[in-house]
Amino acid sequence: MVWAYSLAVSGYHLMIRLAALAGRPKARLWVAGRRNWLEKLTEWRSTEANRTARVVWMHCSSLGEFEQGRPVLEAIRQRYPGYKLVLTFYSPSGYEMRKRYAGADYIAYLPSDTAGHARRWLEVLKPERIIFVKYDFWRHHLHAAFSSKIPTVLIAAHFRPEQLFFKPWGAFFRRMLAGFSHIYVQDAESAALLAGAGIYNSSVAGDPRVDRVRQIAAQPERYPLLDVFAGKARQLIVAGSTWPPDEAILAQWANRRLPDGWKLLVAPHEVDDRHVTALMERVTLPCARYSDVVKKGSVDAAVKVLVLDTIGMLAHAYAYGRVAYVGGGFGGGIHNTLEPAAHGVCVIFGPRHGKFIEAGALIAAGGARSVSRPEDFADVMTQCLQNDAYRSAGQAAARCLETMAGATEKIMAGLQL
Repeated sequence: MVWAYSLAVSGYHLMIRLAALAGRPKARLWVAGRRNWLEKLTEWRSTEANRTARVVWMHCSSLGEFEQGRPVLEAIRQRYPGYKLVLTFYSPSGYEMRKRYAGADYIAYLPSDTAGHARRWLEVLKPERIIFVKYDFWRHHLHAAFSSKIPTVLIAAHFRPEQLFFKPWGAFFRRMLAGFSHIYVQDAESAALLAGAGIYNSSVAGDPRVDRVRQIAAQPERYPLLDVFAGKARQLIVAGSTWPPDEAILAQWANRRLPDGWKLLVAPHEVDDRHVTALMERVTLPCARYSDVVKKGSVDAAVKVLVLDTIGMLAHAYAYGRVAYVGGGFGGGIHNTLEPAAHGVCVIFGPRHGKFIEAGALIAAGGARSVSRPEDFADVMTQCLQNDAYRSAGQAAARCLETMAGATEKIMAGLQL
């Protein structure tokens, strides 16, 4: 199995390199970011400030996993200031967005998963603790860590019965889980699945991302132009991380049925000019780009739909809304529902939310609603807006997150640096 795994990973990496040669932007970043990784790491580790430093290494697949690991990383920084913190990403989507994150001392792409790369990475880095976030189980990197007896934990993990770990032929993958010093899972169902597979090194801690979004909501950034656009009544619907299927639904509803006095703020997942232009062409109401509004320095009173064509504002922008539509549910899966819920906003999303614990919890608490079909969206919106139902739903969403908070403290209690 190790031979077959190595062959499969090599083939996957070869496809990425071919895609890079073909000009695919993310593939080019993936390849360029790993170039000379050993020399860069050696140079960083050999400086006087880092040569004898004690190191904690955290690995995240991408940006979403970073947001889950971030509260723990920042808690380590606060409580153990003598440690150097190293942060790695597998995906360009994570690294490119957080390569200047001030909370880590060294940020890099994870070297491609070969036995030689994994061994050399640990030989140079010499971490005392390793933290993997949620998933991204690279066999050679994990095997090198386990063989070196370095305490290695997995945090914010969430498991489902259909995953390979729990199949009769999944022993190879189960061994990756069994090697962790401890696994902090998000829910009791995940712990039960592990126990059923003979893996008992787990405990239920929850999702540290809940602590992160509540921290953001408690200290929101203010944007004067969004204040003007939302108005004093805050009759604003915020649609975040939308894809074309979401935008088609939103535009059709807004064009025909946006209630008087209400406005729509759309933050697409992709903010390139082509996507934003296509989105705006769907809208027949007065519409503007946020970047143009910033250049102008004002928002026309006639504008009913504002497209947030920037990155990094959405988590704070939800604070201006009464209702939030979170995109992705009519595609690969919903995006972050915790961010609007932390602001006490009623949450709506599409049908593909089964992999996300927080989505089910919000629905059960009355803080969120799922739209099963595009044609049902208008009915769900009417239910949320009618008789100010969004107010009680938003309050329920915030209370739900209160019950889910505290994962960071539970994980920190077990790290024992």
